[in-house]
Amino acid sequence: MTGPGTLAAAAPVSSGQARMWFLDQLGAPGAYNVALAFELPHVSAEVLERALAAVTARHDALRATFALGVDGLEQRLHEHAPVEVDVVDGDPAAAVRAAASRPFDLATGPLLRARVVRRPGEADLVTVAIHHIAADSSSLDVLASDLWECYFAFAAGRTPELAPVTTSYADYARWQRTWLDSDECRNQLAYWRSRLADAPQEVPLPAGGRRRLDVPPHGDSVTTTIDGAAYAALVELTLDRGATLFMTTVTLYACMLAAVAGVDD
Repeated sequence: MTGPGTLAAAAPVSSGQARMWFLDQLGAPGAYNVALAFELPHVSAEVLERALAAVTARHDALRATFALGVDGLEQRLHEHAPVEVDVVDGDPAAAVRAAASRPFDLATGPLLRARVVRRPGEADLVTVAIHHIAADSSSLDVLASDLWECYFAFAAGRTPELAPVTTSYADYARWQRTWLDSDECRNQLAYWRSRLADAPQEVPLPAGGRRRLDVPPHGDSVTTTIDGAAYAALVELTLDRGATLFMTTVTLYACMLAAVAGVDD
């Protein structure tokens, strides 16, 4: 595998990319990777590599590297980026975890890699790992759709049928930079600074002590279930306020933290 291809252009980063880059610099390798996993019989690694190369060529965010320039952090968009596909045997769960958590180098790229796990008597397991700076939950859906259209098209000897790309993430980053320097943005910042002027600097949650600095970044999840009536009430409240269900549940979580901490805000 070679390094990134010829530099095509330098572009500003979005605020989301800047956050991801900063967190990556703090030294939590692999903590900000996202991954797709699929089961597919008799996967051709060669065809998969070709399909990933086509998707990478289609989306500039997958061909970016990041570095500090004269005006701060910038993304450097390359004409092409190498694609890594490895094929392994063994414990599928361990192989997928290893592929999904292996760190990316944002300065040199690439920001995407794939692994095919062969499972005797079962369908192969395909994992595509991407750094979060290049993809989020919405773009993962686009990536998966483009990837499998390219894979099955190439496997059948036909040209993929993909809609033209009319804008790029670099275009969005440029637009966002322009908006951040607009009167509208300044007015919104002034409003929220006034609105949050008396907000507490921290929530005094009861804790058993300070968090150690050497705690690894690995997390976990807890699943719970709410009944149908409570869910219906959440949806009704959300629609009434013109919000999203995510906004409503995060607000409820903030209320719960305030109650536990014994504060009003």
